[in-house]
This record gives sequence, structure tokens and C-alpha cells, in this order.
Amino acid sequence: MKLLKALNQHLYPSQSQHSQKIEEYFGKDNIINNTQQHKFLESIEITFICFINRSGSTLLTELMSNHGYPTMKFLEPFNYDHVIKRSKESNITSFSEYLYNLVKENSVNNKLALKIANNQLFWLSKNGFLSQFSKVNFIYAKRKDILKQAISMVIALQTSKWLSFEKYEISEEKQTELLSEITNKTILGCVRGVTQSYALFDYFFSLHNIQPIVIYYEDIVENKQLTIERCFNYLKFPYSTNSVKPTLMKTQYTDLNKKLEMRFRKKFDLFNQSSVIKL
Repeated sequence: MKLLKALNQHLYPSQSQHSQKIEEYFGKDNIINNTQQHKFLESIEITFICFINRSGSTLLTELMSNHGYPTMKFLEPFNYDHVIKRSKESNITSFSEYLYNLVKENSVNNKLALKIANNQLFWLSKNGFLSQFSKVNFIYAKRKDILKQAISMVIALQTSKWLSFEKYEISEEKQTELLSEITNKTILGCVRGVTQSYALFDYFFSLHNIQPIVIYYEDIVENKQLTIERCFNYLKFPYSTNSVKPTLMKTQYTDLNKKLEMRFRKKFDLFNQSSVIKL
């Protein structure tokens, strides 16, 4: 941990809006001093679902939970707003205490899976929290088609609709409005951002000699059962289809996604260009 703490932000990118807000709220008390808390975390097998937005990670948490694995679904527990809100409600005075309570309240049979973003993973590692657990698993939630992911992210940012428990319909009038508002340049910036976010996870895994299991969103959509079975094999957790709850999450792909994708691909197709690319 001393080696990691000596690395700057460029070499070990642990700082983000979330870590800064958490450190401002708690101060620099980021170490578990309570022996009882320490021993409890040593008994836990933690599974981090490594995600960036629109990677299918929320659907994955729901499926894992519905099939019996102790999973925090529909939640990003290391986001500063959730950490601070929960800490205020329970009079929690340090992040170490927050982590202890989070795991204690949600783990079952010493197991727990939860979502984590790239900078959050670096931050936990740099502050020595990962070494507290008896075992750490890494599930890497990704998409094969980064353009589709970026377009989905841009639409979510425009509509403020991130979770879909119902079929999402966009009126023709709204589609026309969004087609005008969402430019190719905006999508391009998001494609770059998504690519860079994946690169940070890849850097973390390469640096620490970690071989995560990669779960692609497209594979979940194609065959949920096979994908979850593969995931559980990695976790050495019994897979069963008995008493499985129905999935609430729905796909949000609409005609708008398709139109934006076709427009972007046509513009950036290097081998079918009649003019210079202009954004």
C-alpha cells in the first residue's frame, strides 16, 4: 500500500469527484482501525462488478440477484451521494465504518457482489481496502459495440432516463428534436470517453495481474441463462433456474438509437466517403 500511495494521479488514477467528496466529508480517516470490523471483512468474499455507464452492469446485478447470488442491484454504493446520505442517516463517521456497514448489511453467507467504477477501484486499492477481504473477484461488464454504448449514454444524458423498468417510447416529435440536438461531435466525444474508461480498467487489471471474467451485454441479451451460468461458474456458486424472479430491466434501444448510429457510421466510414469528414 505504501508503494501505491507514493504513486501520483497520472500513474495511479484514484481521484474522482466521488473520492474527493467522500474525503471532504469524512476527512482522511480511510483506514479500518476497529479490530472487530477488520476481522469481519477478512471473512468476506467480495465481488466487484466493474462497470461504466450503459455497459449492462445494472441488468447483470439484477440477474445475479434473481438467481440467488447476494448482489446489490440497481445501486452504485461507492458514489459520493449515496455514501454521504447513508452515513448521515446512520451517524457513520468514517469511510471504513461505511464499508463495514455496507458489507455487513448486504452480504449473505460471507458473499457480496456490488458495482464499482474505475477510479473508485483505484481509490479503494490505494487506501488498502481491497486487501481487507478474504477473496476478491472481478466481473468486467462491457459491450462489444462501443458506438451503441456511447449513443445509449448520450440519450440517457439528454433524457435523464438511466433505468428502464418499462418499455421506453420516444415520440416522433421528440426523436426529431433529439436528432437535431445530439450531434456527431457529441457522440464522438462519448465514444472517446467510453474507450478511455475501459482503458483504465485494463490498466488496473494489467498492473495487478488480475484476470477478470468479462461479461458482455450483447451476450446477456442473446442468452441470459448461459451468461449467468458462466458467471456463476467463475464464482464457484451453484446455478439454478428454480424460483427465479422475473427481470424488471428492459432494453432501451429505440429507432432514435438506430438513426443516430446510421448517421454516425455513414459520416465516419473511411472507405465509403464522397467528401471530407465534417462534424
